[in-house]
Amino acid sequence: MREIEDVGALAKTYDLAVSGAGPAGMAAEAAAGLGLSTLALDENAGPGGQIYRAVTSTPVRTRATLGEDYWRGAELAASFGASNGDYARAATVWSVGPGFDAEERENGLEVVVSLGGSAHLVGAKEVVLAMGALERPFPIPGWTLPGVMTAGAAQIALKTSGLDPYALTYHTMSTGLSLSRRLGQSADSGRARPGRLQGGEGHQGQA
Repeated sequence: MREIEDVGALAKTYDLAVSGAGPAGMAAEAAAGLGLSTLALDENAGPGGQIYRAVTSTPVRTRATLGEDYWRGAELAASFGASNGDYARAATVWSVGPGFDAEERENGLEVVVSLGGSAHLVGAKEVVLAMGALERPFPIPGWTLPGVMTAGAAQIALKTSGLDPYALTYHTMSTGLSLSRRLGQSADSGRARPGRLQGGEGHQGQA
């Protein structure tokens, strides 16, 4: 994997551009092993998306804390890192449209990406939009009170910082059900248990 840190290092065109480096995006990048030139673009600091967030950098070392489903992402991230494609982290894709050649004839696709404070246009024969999961919270009484967070916020604290939040979480999607198990709460009560993660790798916290 060749990491791209500024737009000047991007190739002019790629066979395949992938927006997103979650499970689907990392799998699509495997096309680099088939002889295609590929570019993976992702806004996060590392691969994994939401479900495998921070799988290559999480401070949590006790496997049971995040569960075996989460750690399967480490294998996928390892394969992703060993591919022959280009990868730009902390990149924002904000436009995808038809590309044109010098004679203004439609030719492939154009991807506009922001990276390192600069915007750049990249050509691609094909584009995969692997946008991943999106949390859709809804307002409930008390949802703006201190210590109340969505399941998405709680899983970010747990995976990226090793925090086991003492908080009231609410959710509407499967991510929240998975998180309920990780925080040791029942899906019915919604109340997380306070405490420090085993092994000293995390700290109790609130958001």
